[in-house]
Amino acid sequence: MAPVILNVAYPSGSDFNVEYYTSKHIPLAVEGWKAITSGLKDWKLYTPLGDNSPYAAVLEVTFESMEALVSVQTKAPAELQTKLKEDLVNYSTKPPSMWVSELKASL
Repeated sequence: MAPVILNVAYPSGSDFNVEYYTSKHIPLAVEGWKAITSGLKDWKLYTPLGDNSPYAAVLEVTFESMEALVSVQTKAPAELQTKLKEDLVNYSTKPPSMWVSELKASL
């Protein structure tokens, strides 16, 4: 099975708070997701080096399979989903764009 990546991109101008996101929001999500699946492999947060990026930050969350990602999306308790959605105001003034991609090649 090929890994799948959940991409979460926060737009430039969103006053993105990296410290809060990495110390509070991501741990909350990861703890909840790991209770649902062992298929969560890792996460990486990227921020641009210059001012010309359309994004303030891009998160990549790698799952071992589409099934692992779908289980997180469909089996996460409503309380966790609500907490994650309501937490947005603590680290961004704009909602993210999200998409799923499949790893096709790497070094």
